[in-house]
Amino acid sequence: HHITIVVATTAQEEGSNIAPILCYIQREICQPCWSLFKTFGNESMKRSQSAASGDPQFPLDRAEEEATTIPLRIQQPLMSFEVPTPNLSPRRAMGFSVESRPTATRRLPRISHKNLGHSCLLLVLLLSLLTNAQAHISCISPVECREKVGPDSTCLTDAGYCSNPYHRYGCLAQHADRIPRLQNRTLLRTCHSDDPPDAVTRGYCQPSPLDYVEIRVSSQNWESVFFTAWIWQILLSELLQVPVSIETGQANTNVDFYNEQLRMEYGVANDWHGLRQGHSVQDCRKVKSVVASNNNPESSDLPADQNYISCTHAIPEMWTGHSVTLRQLQTEEVIEAPGGLGALGAQSWFVPRFTAQENPALLTYLGIQETQENRHTLAQTFLRPTTWEDYCLYESADNCQTPNEIAQRPPQTAAERVQYFNQENQLYIGHFRNTTQNDCVKWPNNCTGHIVDFPCGWASYVSQQAHHLDIAVESNGNQPGSNGYSYGEMTQIWAAANATRSHVLMQWWQPEALYQEYLGTDAEFQKVRLPPPTQDCIEHRVDPLVRCSDDPAVRVGDARGACAEAPHALFKIVGTAVFDVSHSPLVSPALHSPAYQALKQFRISDLQLGKIFDYWFAFEDRD
Repeated sequence: HHITIVVATTAQEEGSNIAPILCYIQREICQPCWSLFKTFGNESMKRSQSAASGDPQFPLDRAEEEATTIPLRIQQPLMSFEVPTPNLSPRRAMGFSVESRPTATRRLPRISHKNLGHSCLLLVLLLSLLTNAQAHISCISPVECREKVGPDSTCLTDAGYCSNPYHRYGCLAQHADRIPRLQNRTLLRTCHSDDPPDAVTRGYCQPSPLDYVEIRVSSQNWESVFFTAWIWQILLSELLQVPVSIETGQANTNVDFYNEQLRMEYGVANDWHGLRQGHSVQDCRKVKSVVASNNNPESSDLPADQNYISCTHAIPEMWTGHSVTLRQLQTEEVIEAPGGLGALGAQSWFVPRFTAQENPALLTYLGIQETQENRHTLAQTFLRPTTWEDYCLYESADNCQTPNEIAQRPPQTAAERVQYFNQENQLYIGHFRNTTQNDCVKWPNNCTGHIVDFPCGWASYVSQQAHHLDIAVESNGNQPGSNGYSYGEMTQIWAAANATRSHVLMQWWQPEALYQEYLGTDAEFQKVRLPPPTQDCIEHRVDPLVRCSDDPAVRVGDARGACAEAPHALFKIVGTAVFDVSHSPLVSPALHSPAYQALKQFRISDLQLGKIFDYWFAFEDRD
């Protein structure tokens, strides 16, 4: 196929800050593509079929007219996204020109920037509507759910929380009245393999009209990935009619945008086995319920005896710490070269603002490097976070039988016993205690302050940095190998520090929900300045694959690698299987799935993710 060059300019009307869509539709466009265009496009564009009057555009030949492509680009303050048609050649996806042979002239209608501006609001609403799509929202009656969530939510009385209003029909169908281009359309989301067997007969969703292969997206285990995965689900399954499911990497764990129970659960990160499985089987629906042993020995986040086979086609967000593994997956042709997500990521050591205000010297490595005085300051400042059970055992005089400002009662479940902060009812607000490691009277030359480090499987250089910079801190979590903490434990520890006004030092990153949540508060994340990064330092980092080695010398690595981390572009990972299932040789190119181009060309920035977090935090009843 020939590709028509599409030139888009930004025209801004008075009082408007929305860049218009400029697109071109061929007369012979196939019906599915035409439906896609009508979702976004200007109503007046349909007059192009009858050669309505307008300024002459570029000349087209017959080959161009027969090409069934829609070059469509949307750019507006929240997100940019390029929507291709099913048969756009993946080798020409970047918008480079391909010469054509103009032999005829065709007139297209003038494009109203005002109408196109309305169309651009669609993607803005996609983000703002995520406000209500959160974890369990407690309720007693259906009236509460209609008020809190929306008219299509009801109270699941057995569970005590509201149902997901987008389980039926989808997100856009519920809000079509707010989107001018969709007001006269009947929208119904495309079903996926995690939907109930009777979802179609009950009218909740429809099968993919062109029988596109389902795309399975990995959720990792942090919120920015959840949100991006949800946007992918909405765009693909509601606009492009491609079924999309979410892979958490664990059995009985769910973060599907359309899940009726609004479940938002954390799975595993960096599921290399799932990518290999997706490459092997192509269609992940074939292995969803298969039981196997030793599912994923390569991922430290997965227990070796977990009887579940994961399968995934794409990962929305990936950090650069796993470059060695990603190169290996490219060599195996499991994935394509990582593509830019559009966001910048950065991780560092952080303390709360109230800690920095009390002792500004803590904000630079120069103020905390090895002297006995600094060692003692760190040990006295950064005490060890304490679980609910340990507080009752070691700090409470009567095992928490008498309520106080820290704990209202003893923990009653296994989950409560290991909590550092009780989020649901704040029955335990956390505690930081002076342990043997903090005792500089008994151990004046070996006492240490505490730093909250990542679990194994995540890229972290805390041990290398602290050891070679002579900073007397160490992590004492229960995560094997790293002595770090799980994601949930880390968020609880920061919440406990805020609630009790206790000092804490923690490795963290942005863009991320917790970082965004505390912006502008006394517990706002304040970066600790470490030596500036250099190329030589980066090349001498400890390999994430061995940073949890039993050998202490391997864990701390080379002194030349002890510097700060520079901000870097975040990647999205698209498996080669996405191209394969989107471009089946068994069907006409006009019927190819648009999934590959949609994922490859999706972009979102860290500031846009931050805006989504703001919507989320504004929702008072989020879990």
